[in-house]
Amino acid sequence: MIPVTIKEKRENVIVVRKKGTVGERLTAARLESGLTINEIQQITKIQIRYLEAIEQDQYANLPGTFYVRAFIRQYAHAVGENASELIDIYDGKIEPYAPDPEELPEIPVVKKIQKQRITRHDNRVKSSLPFIVLGIFTLAILAVVFYFMFAYQGIKPMIDTNSSIKVEHIVESSTSKVKENSSSNSNTLKTKESRSTSNIGKSKKIEISKISESGNNISLLAKNISEQAEIQVKALEGQKTWIQINDANQTAIYSGTIQASNPFSLKLTEGTKQFLIIIGAPAYTNLAINGTKIDMTPYNSDKPLTFIIFLEYI
Repeated sequence: MIPVTIKEKRENVIVVRKKGTVGERLTAARLESGLTINEIQQITKIQIRYLEAIEQDQYANLPGTFYVRAFIRQYAHAVGENASELIDIYDGKIEPYAPDPEELPEIPVVKKIQKQRITRHDNRVKSSLPFIVLGIFTLAILAVVFYFMFAYQGIKPMIDTNSSIKVEHIVESSTSKVKENSSSNSNTLKTKESRSTSNIGKSKKIEISKISESGNNISLLAKNISEQAEIQVKALEGQKTWIQINDANQTAIYSGTIQASNPFSLKLTEGTKQFLIIIGAPAYTNLAINGTKIDMTPYNSDKPLTFIIFLEYI
């Protein structure tokens, strides 16, 4: 489209205005000056392919925005065009085909007010858009964090605050019952313990081997269990450790702190084939099954470890 030159008389002054894109106006000015594209190249020292791109308004073919403005300014000076006005057109500050103010239809006051309201609403939406995007992004991060938290709990079950309190109460009540029973039936328990000790001595030696290890999760296999399995936990001298024992259904059956002066033992339900024990301080803990100690040397760590122990009976 060839730029249009409009002459109008305002207060005895002739005002000349041009319409058209940057490329159209520069091309028309070059033709009016009788110059070829090669001559413009010799004057401005700008490569022909860049000059042709400017005449076709294809600014993506130029090196960058800084060079686009510089080349337009040089080209405009070479052909006698208004460089500042062309830069404003390139920046979008001036419409290349904007009509004269006299050509614009009169807009009723109501429509102007309505347009202002719409503009204000759009401005409010645009101003709040970053906060909306930030909120969505935050919710997405929280969703991912909660997902991995629940997934992690599925692999490595732990007890939340409420459930741990319940378990401690259960343990306290069960401990008190054991103490009461032990006070009334101490002779019977001593007899059973002596029998169990003699039976362990006669049975095959329990063999404990590692099946797998992944991070803080260790799977062990205890073979040659001849009777009801019993877990024995003891803290090293002057130390203490925390343990949690879950059954095969991941239900907590014990949770508490073991002192060096007060070893802990727990008999599992007869026929139990699998249980889980979480040890808070493996470096300060001795763990045994029916008197056979588990070698804790490879797990001399201050970080909590989870042992999944499978039992194989004779």
